[in-house]
Amino acid sequence: MLAGPFRVVFEPPPDFKDWTHYSFTETAQRELVSVGYGNVPNSAETARDILVQRQGELVDLREYDPALAIEPISNMMIGTIPGAVLSFTAREVHYQFREWWAVALLDRVSYIQIIYHTSALNAAAGERLQRILSSVGPGENSPQRSVRRFVRRRAGRISLDVPERLIPPSVFSFASSEGDVRLDVRIHEHRTVWKFPPGEILDRHAEVVETDDMPIAITSFAMIRDFAGEEQRWTYRRSELVFDDGVTVHVDGEAPSERSAILHAAFRRVVASVQQE
Repeated sequence: MLAGPFRVVFEPPPDFKDWTHYSFTETAQRELVSVGYGNVPNSAETARDILVQRQGELVDLREYDPALAIEPISNMMIGTIPGAVLSFTAREVHYQFREWWAVALLDRVSYIQIIYHTSALNAAAGERLQRILSSVGPGENSPQRSVRRFVRRRAGRISLDVPERLIPPSVFSFASSEGDVRLDVRIHEHRTVWKFPPGEILDRHAEVVETDDMPIAITSFAMIRDFAGEEQRWTYRRSELVFDDGVTVHVDGEAPSERSAILHAAFRRVVASVQQE
């Protein structure tokens, strides 16, 4: 299960690629844990090689921040995977922060990057960083509570411990391996107005599905879209789930009409899995 804010959890669509930007932060964004994935450049063989390239990019920032201080790259285990860590201290107006970039190769073609951002005056930063990086493991079926004010979170292909007060992302994005079938899960604190995409709406159909927990409003429709001068028919599905406390979850999907069966199957499975813990 993936966990969002306001105690909302859901099961991601099977066999879909996870394109979510996993950023765990607090309102002022003075502390942040970010998890991202990338393709290993042809010029890199190790995690250190990737960070050496990034280090060169950072040096250019000294033109805007003369006080920028970049620490030497160090080797560090990311969970059980050998990796490397680069840290630097910089200033944003009157706020001085420190940021760590931790990189590890997941396989020959892909790597993971974990960013930890906090105040340069945070005396506990080193200990917290060590806890975050040492906790990294393969993705788990559901988040589990940990000790010492940390909570277990899933972030795509991995899970890790993050400070408990940091809020998980509220928007999750997924796509089929071909990239043409897409599905988004959006979590809102209050009920919001959903707008139809621009264009002519065809075959619109709305229904309310009664479940044991709550009614689910589902809208299906089609549109004609122009791709390089060629008209194509696309299928859309949209749902709205409203919990008793007002928290609202929108699940939205789109696909070429000939691939609508794939969208419908993934859509049904995700909508059925949405719940509050």
